[in-house]
Amino acid sequence: MESSSAEPRPLIVGSSLPAPGLEDIRAALIASTEELVQFQARMQGLLASVIAISQDLRLDSVLRHVVKSACKLTDARYGALGVLGENGMLSRFITEGIEPETAERIGPVPRGEQGALGMLMSAPRPIRLQDLHTHPASVGFPRSHPPTRSFLNVPLRIHDVVFGNLYLTDKRNGTPFTADDENLAVVLAAAAGFAIENARLFDEAHLRTRWMEASMQVAVQMLDRNECNAESGEAIVANQALEASSSALAMVAIRDGKQGTLRVSTGSGLLTPDFLHRSLHLGESPILSAQESNHPIALDLAPHLSRAGKESGIGPALLITLGSGAAGDAFLILARPPGAPAYSDLENALAGKYGRQSALALELMRVSGNREESAVFADRDRIAKDLHDLVIQRLFAAGFSAKSLARFTTEPVALERIDSITDELDSTMADLRETIHALQEPQDTAMPLSTRISQVVRKLSSSLPFAPDLHVAESLDRLVPLAMEGHVLAVVSEGLSNAINHAKAASISVRVDVDTEKIVVSVIDDGGGFRRVKGRNGLDNMKARAQNLNGNFLVRSAPNRGTTFEWTAPLPGDIGKTARP
Repeated sequence: MESSSAEPRPLIVGSSLPAPGLEDIRAALIASTEELVQFQARMQGLLASVIAISQDLRLDSVLRHVVKSACKLTDARYGALGVLGENGMLSRFITEGIEPETAERIGPVPRGEQGALGMLMSAPRPIRLQDLHTHPASVGFPRSHPPTRSFLNVPLRIHDVVFGNLYLTDKRNGTPFTADDENLAVVLAAAAGFAIENARLFDEAHLRTRWMEASMQVAVQMLDRNECNAESGEAIVANQALEASSSALAMVAIRDGKQGTLRVSTGSGLLTPDFLHRSLHLGESPILSAQESNHPIALDLAPHLSRAGKESGIGPALLITLGSGAAGDAFLILARPPGAPAYSDLENALAGKYGRQSALALELMRVSGNREESAVFADRDRIAKDLHDLVIQRLFAAGFSAKSLARFTTEPVALERIDSITDELDSTMADLRETIHALQEPQDTAMPLSTRISQVVRKLSSSLPFAPDLHVAESLDRLVPLAMEGHVLAVVSEGLSNAINHAKAASISVRVDVDTEKIVVSVIDDGGGFRRVKGRNGLDNMKARAQNLNGNFLVRSAPNRGTTFEWTAPLPGDIGKTARP
């Protein structure tokens, strides 16, 4: 039996393919290294973006940082961030990569009521699309919108509550967004959620501080007598609310007796001349809702704008109750410019609280004013009593004594001098009685000036056998400032008293004319007239009142030809700030 002499076969381990060469290994290592470097660069970019987002405390700035950082990290040409409002629609839409001119051509920002944005808002989750326009929900793109294909959506959450969505479109190299792009965007969105929450808390704290300072300023300025003399309490409330609410318009309006109608008494802001002293027919529903709920009610002021006002436009508005005013229920109206965000729930709550505090401040100011007015009236009553009991009695005694001197002389010059002295004393006593009457007359400034003039004329002429002819301009109550009403009443009273007590006239005419530049008060009688003007205190008082207002006072009189008093005073340049509504 032969033995086998065959050689043993070699043992082969592994694949039957040839082993890779050094060039292949080096290429693989280079590719891996480049990927690692790219990954490290993107991680550094992500870290830098998170730090940049966290350093800013303003919500608008944070949102813009988020969009800009997301575009940079994913190499997206365009980006947008839509913020969900309290009604479920988009309240803000911040874009990146779109020029202002293009944005203007695109038109109003989307609200998310339909299309892809509406679908993403209803089911927020990360979505990557190779071509956005092929998606079934992709409708409603404006014609001027830049062309976009690749699309990436990532929701922004704050404690599992969706705050909005981050939209990225049109990757610069023309390829679709990758899974790495999505992961980066998700991580950035998670970090942005914390930054957004901090920014919202900061904005809320800043907003609360503004409203608190506004309430404090209302109280301080109303307690300052000098400030309140220059500006009414309602104007203070409007001015402070305008600054605290970042509004374009703030007005105080009062019910004018008609159902569902408010009349604007004062205001501050861009469109104030369009509304000042106008009636707003808002309807009874929002007015009653604001009163019953004691909470601000949303308004639409557009129907109440003039043509010029509609061209400039006006945005969201609020109606806030201020409690009961002197002429009825008072309300504060706030409005923002077109396109501005609506007032949030927090702003509504703060505005409502401000309205209640302002109503209390207005009531305290009114009570304080009544207390001071009562003290003034009491002091005036005391002065009037002293004048009547002491001064007039002494003047009467002096006149009686001077009259008795006529028994001791027959000289014509002496008798004429005695008559002149007694006439002057009689005139002085008449002027004092008129002053006492004016001191005791209540100052009902809530009553229109025309009505108060009618009452004065009727009261002073009650002893006459005829009624004086009275003419009052229709625009008197609207054009004459409150500060001038006392002067006008005093001049009418002085002029009419002189005509009644000294003229012995058969007819008297009282005219009060006014235009946008001046007011003219005329008292004309057909009585006996007089020769001398000096020494008549009533005339001196009317002249002094005219001079204090940079006006004029003219007297034309002659014996048996009657007398004409003409008192003129200029009106302030800005009547709207001081005139009665």
